[in-house]
Amino acid sequence: MNRPTRRAVLLLVCAALCGALLAACGDADDEPGSAAAASAVKQTVAATSKLDSARLTASLQLAPDGLLALGGPIAVRASGPFASGAKGELPHLELAISGTLARRNLGARAISTGKQAFLRIDGRDYRVEQDFVDALRSQATGASKRHPGLASLGLDPGAWIKDARDKGAAAVGGVQTQRIGGSIDVARLLDDVTKLLGGAGGLLTPKLRAQITEAVKATTVDVWTGSRDKILRQLVAVVDFAFKTGTSPISGLDGGRVTLRLRLDGVNATTVEPVAPKDPRPLSDLTGEGGLGALLSGLGAGVLSGTGAGDGGDAFLKCLSSASGRTSDILECTSELAQAP
Repeated sequence: MNRPTRRAVLLLVCAALCGALLAACGDADDEPGSAAAASAVKQTVAATSKLDSARLTASLQLAPDGLLALGGPIAVRASGPFASGAKGELPHLELAISGTLARRNLGARAISTGKQAFLRIDGRDYRVEQDFVDALRSQATGASKRHPGLASLGLDPGAWIKDARDKGAAAVGGVQTQRIGGSIDVARLLDDVTKLLGGAGGLLTPKLRAQITEAVKATTVDVWTGSRDKILRQLVAVVDFAFKTGTSPISGLDGGRVTLRLRLDGVNATTVEPVAPKDPRPLSDLTGEGGLGALLSGLGAGVLSGTGAGDGGDAFLKCLSSASGRTSDILECTSELAQAP
């Protein structure tokens, strides 16, 4: 795996986050909902505060329509154990991450010891800046004093789901679950995520939120929750979307299908003891000048111009260069780019 290919792993992680938004948006079928199913959804959201550990298996695939289809499907997969850390710590985790981009297979590993975070790419270890990690820890600690579970992130998935309906019992990994289907209140979902990402002036601008909402044509969303503990065990979402001519935020992406799958096994019975790698390199070695900026430039200025950068991405690359590859500064550059007219 060459150096530019290693850097593409970071882009795949970002793509997974963006694709998950599309996968969650849309309408299910027209079957009537039930009060019991809606109650089960609320219980499942509340039960996130009881999820201490599990083994995660997740995948996200985008089968694009348009010029991007020439590069084949874009896919990201993650698997591995995680466990909540002590008070004031991030979750402990060790996730294997793999993906496919432009018909190339990519691989990495994400490690969190609770107080430090690392990326391992092609056998090389990189350390996420400590001040950035400490800021995340501080935010999580402050929020947890007020709200448990997903509420600590300012998220209320129970408010996103409407017309919830019971689709019967099923076993997932030997655990009896209740399967629930429903539709999504797209506006409320995007409002919550916008707050999480820093408000209306952040990445999800009003224009981009409108584009996402209008693009979704059909979807199915199903959740499997534990019959006894109401803790999430599995989620599957499939969405077909198509942008109107001239409205796609990404050049070459006319539409397509997104498939998101998530499964939790060994809930509250999984242990993980991640070890900090020896002599990791600073993350700026991967994302600094000639790093992430060069990767984005190589992928084409069309993606960048789709977010408003009429200069073909030069402004973004200049911002990255001055940011010296720091994680927090890269996020700030991306946010500024999204706000460009």
